[in-house]
Amino acid sequence: LDLSVSRNFTIGYLTGSDRLPDDQEYKRPGLLISGALTLAVDEININKPLVGGHRLKVRVAETYGRERHSILQTARLWMTNISVYVGPQETCVHEARMAAAFGLPMISYVSH
Repeated sequence: LDLSVSRNFTIGYLTGSDRLPDDQEYKRPGLLISGALTLAVDEININKPLVGGHRLKVRVAETYGRERHSILQTARLWMTNISVYVGPQETCVHEARMAAAFGLPMISYVSH
């Protein structure tokens, strides 16, 4: 990895911010956290730039709070060349194993 050339480091964010039509009880914890993540990335890029002109980006992937969707989104994010995973919110056992197999770190902040 040549850090002398500025580049974007993309955060793959696995969130549960929306409901599936058949699940009106899902509490959507991602609604509270998503704003904090995007605010932090904007603050870093604007007020505290990374050394070398590097920038952070966020790519959002909706899980609907369902493990099946979360696993699928974990694979899809990997295919987009992300640098790190943040999330998911409900489950993380299989997603964490996938991240480890892909050689990517995962920061899971609410895992049951």
